[in-house]
Amino acid sequence: MDISNPNWIENASRESDEPFMSFSENCFGAAYRRNLLTDRYEYVGPEIEELIGYTSEEMSAMSLDDLHEHVHPDDRQRTAERIEQVLRDGRGMLEYRFRSKDGEYRWLADSISMFADEEGPPLYYVGIVRDVTGRKRIEDTLQQQSERLEAAIAEARNEKSRLVAVMEALEKSRFRFELLSKTASLLLVSPDPEGSVNEICLEVMAHLGCQVFFNFLADEKTGRLRLNACSGIAEEEARKIEWLDYGVAVCGCVARDKTPIVANDILNSSDIRTELVKSYGVRAYACHPILNQGRLIGTISFGAKNRSFFSSDDITLMRTITDQVAVAVEQARLIKELRNSRDHLEDRVRERTAELEAKNQELQEFSYVASHDLQEPLRKIVTFGDILANSAGDSLDDESRDCINRMQKSAGMMRVLLDSLLRYSRVTTKPAPFEKTDLKESVKAALSNLEVTIKEKDALVEVCELPVIEVDPVQMIQLFQNIAANALKFCSEEYSPRVKIYSLPPEPDNGDEDKMHRICVEDNGIGFDERYLDKIFFPFQRLHGKIKYQGVGMGLAICKKIMDRHGGKITAKSAVDKGTTFIITLPERRQD
Repeated sequence: MDISNPNWIENASRESDEPFMSFSENCFGAAYRRNLLTDRYEYVGPEIEELIGYTSEEMSAMSLDDLHEHVHPDDRQRTAERIEQVLRDGRGMLEYRFRSKDGEYRWLADSISMFADEEGPPLYYVGIVRDVTGRKRIEDTLQQQSERLEAAIAEARNEKSRLVAVMEALEKSRFRFELLSKTASLLLVSPDPEGSVNEICLEVMAHLGCQVFFNFLADEKTGRLRLNACSGIAEEEARKIEWLDYGVAVCGCVARDKTPIVANDILNSSDIRTELVKSYGVRAYACHPILNQGRLIGTISFGAKNRSFFSSDDITLMRTITDQVAVAVEQARLIKELRNSRDHLEDRVRERTAELEAKNQELQEFSYVASHDLQEPLRKIVTFGDILANSAGDSLDDESRDCINRMQKSAGMMRVLLDSLLRYSRVTTKPAPFEKTDLKESVKAALSNLEVTIKEKDALVEVCELPVIEVDPVQMIQLFQNIAANALKFCSEEYSPRVKIYSLPPEPDNGDEDKMHRICVEDNGIGFDERYLDKIFFPFQRLHGKIKYQGVGMGLAICKKIMDRHGGKITAKSAVDKGTTFIITLPERRQD
């Protein structure tokens, strides 16, 4: 190619158009060709608009400075240097952020190749631009994750070192915890903690690598220490220290002062208190008092012949074991005292129970006899009152007739009270035997007794299915009659009484023979304030006036006494003008 021809560039471009266009149509991304001499794009593929928003024509119109301004400021220097290197090498690739037409920066990958005539300098270079924003984001994310991972690995290495140290400490703590747990269990289940000290101290001695231990107990009668258990010395030597005075040797001083003593490097010590253990070859020795609320129980001590010092952990373990022994010994003492107190209390309870049962029996018999025997003089009062009223006739003045009427009413009230008291006493004094009873039949019998009242009140009573349980059938009739009578009595004047008797699922509902059955008696009466719930089940307690609602307040008291006899309960849910639901709980079988 003749480059001296002024039209050589145009001719070269024309000659290369056909193969370049074919290449552009078959590449991925936006292909372009840029003239090196004019520094202008001769061709930009239409795909460029999809990548950065600029059309081929707009890109062809941009100068090198224009393009430089579109490159991200952080990438300009690097991109310029890379382009120079590519031009020197003849081919290469670079990546940079390019501001698209909408103002957003996109990552572009630009593959460049130089083209030149065989005899002339490079005429132009061609390239393919691809959008790699997604890949770069993934690379950035991976880079961040990699950096975080490297930091985590470094931290893990540091943590591993710390964990190794912690694991070693934990392993040591585990051994000691297992030892303490074992000794605590042994002490707490032992009926004789003092006798278990030997086994415990042997375990601790082996764990600490000690060769001797001593356990002395305080003898209150002699005011001295008595050797309870020991190991590591000959029997002959042990007999010599079977008794130890307070203030003598290490253990005697600990007992006297109730303060622990730790003696290290005994072989080089001039402390006279350690002379005894020094004679056994002990080089390190620690003794702790066994105390409970300041009261001395004894001492526990350990000695090592193969080392001169105990660590703080060793001393802590010894103190903990000593505290465990103190707690166990005190617990055994308290249990013994409680057992003696319980035995004494049980004897007293049996005596008092027998006395109360006798008094209660006497009281019940007196109540029955009194209420029964008072009926006769009451009948005479009523009879003579009737005779006086009939015989005197019109000869009585108004005041006298009023007195007779009041006397007759009081006698009638007295009769009601005595009848109620008699029924109340008969719950326990004249009971019937328990037998399997269909409670629905008991309810029907009770309602039959109230038939007249039910008709007068125009009441509607609904009876659902009820369980068959072991009860006193006579008292069940009395129970339901009293509750139903209550519902009929305390009804609203605005509408007729409605009563529903039904059962709830037993508790627990698991087929157990000892399950408790719940029967409800629900009415639409005047109700009451539940603050007075406990009051209504006491004898002669009333929540309403005697004039409007007749009665003496014994019906529900009798019901409660019947439930007490059957091992059951009775309670109620109510609200003023909202009706009342009595809930009866009865065991399926008689509770002996």
